[in-house]
Amino acid sequence: MSQDLIKDKQVNGLYKRVSPTKAVWAVKARQKGTGRVVTVTLGRCDVIGLAEARKQAKEVLAKLAGGVNPNEEREQQVALFQREKALTEARGLTLQHAFQQYLEDKGLRPSTAKGMQQCFSRNFGDWMHKPLLEITRESVAQRYKDIRTAVSARRAARNAKRLTEGAPITKFTNADGDGEAQRSFRYLSSVIGYVMSDYIGGRPLLESNPIDVLRDKKMRKLLRPKTRHLLGRQIVALRGQLEIVGHPEYKGPITVDDADFVMLLLLTGMRLNELKMILWENVNFTDRVLKATGTKNRTDHTIPMTESIGRILKRRLAANTGGALYVFPSVRDIKQPASISRGLDRVCEGVGFTFTAHDLRRTFATVASDVGVDVTKIGAALNHTKIGVTARYIQISANTLRETFESIEAAIFEPNGYDIERDETANGSIEDVDTSDYL
Repeated sequence: MSQDLIKDKQVNGLYKRVSPTKAVWAVKARQKGTGRVVTVTLGRCDVIGLAEARKQAKEVLAKLAGGVNPNEEREQQVALFQREKALTEARGLTLQHAFQQYLEDKGLRPSTAKGMQQCFSRNFGDWMHKPLLEITRESVAQRYKDIRTAVSARRAARNAKRLTEGAPITKFTNADGDGEAQRSFRYLSSVIGYVMSDYIGGRPLLESNPIDVLRDKKMRKLLRPKTRHLLGRQIVALRGQLEIVGHPEYKGPITVDDADFVMLLLLTGMRLNELKMILWENVNFTDRVLKATGTKNRTDHTIPMTESIGRILKRRLAANTGGALYVFPSVRDIKQPASISRGLDRVCEGVGFTFTAHDLRRTFATVASDVGVDVTKIGAALNHTKIGVTARYIQISANTLRETFESIEAAIFEPNGYDIERDETANGSIEDVDTSDYL
């Protein structure tokens, strides 16, 4: 495309560059120090008037005479603008993006990731699209109080409804909602802590974690540990209720699957999700063992098959005519595990008192202690993580582990009832715990 250069009559070096489509002002002069001829475009002639063009041309000529290339200067300014824009966008990292990055990088167990997602949805749903920089210490302190208030209100409403239905109310170890609030902010602190030290423009994303306000102001109370377990008479009542479920004349709310699941929880001490995920391929009737994979401490847990455990599993296998993969399959898809969302509720309704899956795990440990099993063997039976160098060297043999499970089973199925006399020291009552415990 041909262009004509028309010199300005007053400013030496200013030109009007004309093409068939447009006309622009340009300055053409030699840069001091380099000796190069530099052309600097000022802009279109229909936008910049002659007087303004002459003014800008003099500024450009002065810079070239001083050894400064205005084109390079402009490129640096554009790069700086783009960099600042990128920094602004990076510092606008939202909680949603930080949480997603945390989940992708950490490789958490599915159950842990699901628990965190549910917790964030319940308590931080309106914060998910908020930049982390906008989550302040003040907003953290207020949200902590709000969660406690909301939990207390939900519990009060739930118990009021249970009273009207004639059902037993639930008492809680930490009745003011501190457990839910502390769990929520432990999760949130982990997510923010994971990204806050990422350097952006030579500075960390955040100078401090806003969750620290809970520590600084001592807002978190010391939570009472959950200690609830079934007493002797409750074990007898539960055992009796589960044993009659399969009778043809039984008309109660408990299903056979419910009864099998709860009884296995009691006899194995397994966590709810561990038992729920047991595959038939991990049940070995020849060696009389079953294996839980993907456990909380990330190690496989081999459990000896006692007589009662084996009897339940053999009956379930005989009934598995559809080729289900899991010992407790979903009713909708036999290739998936059951949700067990209502099973425990139905058993509690049928037996007349409330307990959680983890209460049965504590019951298993308590019975083991009562019959004289030492704490190391109990820890092995529960697949607890070994703490300390010496503890890691101690290996519990398969025979010893089997003896532990058989002694617990014998106590639970004691004909006269497991240690009913000791119930007198408990004043005939049991305190319920926070059923929102994620275990």
